[in-house]
Amino acid sequence: MGLESGSDRILKMIQKDSTVENIYRAAEALSKHPGICLQGSTIMAYPTETREEFKATLQMITRVFEIHPNTNFTTGFYLPYPGGELYDLAIKEGFSPPARTVDWELLDRWEAKLSITWNKEITSHETRDVREHIIAMAFLNRYNVPILKEFARWRLLRGLYGPLNLDLHLINWIRRIFSDLCSKNRSVHILYNLLAKTLRVTFGILRHRPLSTTHEP
Repeated sequence: MGLESGSDRILKMIQKDSTVENIYRAAEALSKHPGICLQGSTIMAYPTETREEFKATLQMITRVFEIHPNTNFTTGFYLPYPGGELYDLAIKEGFSPPARTVDWELLDRWEAKLSITWNKEITSHETRDVREHIIAMAFLNRYNVPILKEFARWRLLRGLYGPLNLDLHLINWIRRIFSDLCSKNRSVHILYNLLAKTLRVTFGILRHRPLSTTHEP
């Protein structure tokens, strides 16, 4: 689901024809079917996006986790490609298009190689740190890990999502190892599912929330 933003102004600007309230209603509808994993996509650092609107997106993400814990999010910053609706606005806000075709490969939201020049309040490294934090939060919420999930939410909403969150980086490191092993070995996949079910019981989840078959980023 392309949720995109927690700001109604931004949703209107990108012609999403939706509202934040619609996002919550969709999450509520899916929460009645906990076996369905909600895959949400969000974009940050649009041209003219304010710091408060950036925080509103983080608040929206944490709210969706509360409504439907079986949720994953992908997050990245806006990419000003020629022909896009906001391309001219990005240039007006400070973006200088690459002079050579080969240099367009710098527009990579995952590697954070590019400086976000069309938004002065949000950096590419910040969006990368937010993404890592949210990926770990998805794990903690899906398995209802006590204390840690509340602590992760508290840190995200207060901007404490930097590289020093070693616990969340450890969670993501372990998750990636198991994801890679599961894709290569059926036995490991079975063991991983058994471990997941054990976690659900251990942490008191009453409803069965099967692992998504979709690979997480």
